[in-house]
Amino acid sequence: MTDEIPSESPVSAQPQPPVVPPAPPAAAQPAPPVVQTATPPGWYPDTTPGQEDRKRWWDGTKWTDRYQTSTGGRGTAALVLGIIALVLAFSPALNWAGLVLAIIAIILGALGISKPLAKSRSTVGLVLGAVALVLAIVFGVVYAPLFANTSSTTTGSSSQQQGGSGSSSKSSSSSTPAPVANAYDTKYGTFTALSQSGSGDTVIPLPSGFVAGVLTAKYTGSDNFVINGLDTNNQSTGDLAVNTIGSYSGTTLLGISTFGSKDTSLQIQASGPWTINVAPISSAPSTVPASGSGDAVFLYNGGASDWAFTNNGQGNFIVNQYAGSDFPGIDINEIGAYSGKDPVDAGPSVVEVLSDGAWTITQ
Repeated sequence: MTDEIPSESPVSAQPQPPVVPPAPPAAAQPAPPVVQTATPPGWYPDTTPGQEDRKRWWDGTKWTDRYQTSTGGRGTAALVLGIIALVLAFSPALNWAGLVLAIIAIILGALGISKPLAKSRSTVGLVLGAVALVLAIVFGVVYAPLFANTSSTTTGSSSQQQGGSGSSSKSSSSSTPAPVANAYDTKYGTFTALSQSGSGDTVIPLPSGFVAGVLTAKYTGSDNFVINGLDTNNQSTGDLAVNTIGSYSGTTLLGISTFGSKDTSLQIQASGPWTINVAPISSAPSTVPASGSGDAVFLYNGGASDWAFTNNGQGNFIVNQYAGSDFPGIDINEIGAYSGKDPVDAGPSVVEVLSDGAWTITQ
């Protein structure tokens, strides 16, 4: 008997949902373009701490080892100007320039001292400028009276000079008198001029306020003619203004060369007629005579110089200059003929020439 396998009843197929194809991928969006902002090559400030005063080379991609260092121009200028100002501060003629440069050096030094690499030069320039400024002011005060009392020099002028001497003379090129009359009055005093004449021996009181003056005297006779200063006790002050034998005509200084006591009167010793005139020193001629004869007094207001002197007399030839003190600046004391050169101090000053003959002065 054949076994029969029962057949399975067919299973009906279930409908499948339709396959939806996948969505196509979204199209890729292009990336935004990269903007290149590269710094061009060149020199740029170095940001390294402590190196702010230099520049460094940028090659366009990276820093290099090439540097530019500031020269510190202000510091250098301050240093140089400070040195120059310091030198000029001592110069009588350029003292004012030293003052100006010192101020500029101080300003540049102060501006440059903040620069690290120029700090040392700026500091030194600042200090030198300050020192020069102080010195320029100090020496400016010292030099000011010198220039105030120094006159300009004129050439080619000639005029008749009495000078109180026995004969007139023509003046050579000389210093134009400066307005220093007040300086003479301040130092030697001023008073009402005294004029008197007489004959023989006498004593004449000097004017009130007399300190020193110019004595002009004339005498006619063959014996001694002496004019001597006396103090309040009628004692000689050592001021022997005139001491000669025979006739005399000349001008001398009175009251400068005393031995401590002041002249208050004049003792005159004479055997004949005489005349005298006593006037303030500021009244003396203010032009240096080129030549003269006998005793003379004049004022010199110029600068320091060298003068050449000649003398044709037989007696003493003395030249005294009284400037800053009562000690003579020109030191000539010879007997007989003389020819030589001697230094002269800057004025204002009083010059006295004592001679019994003709003399010359060449400036």
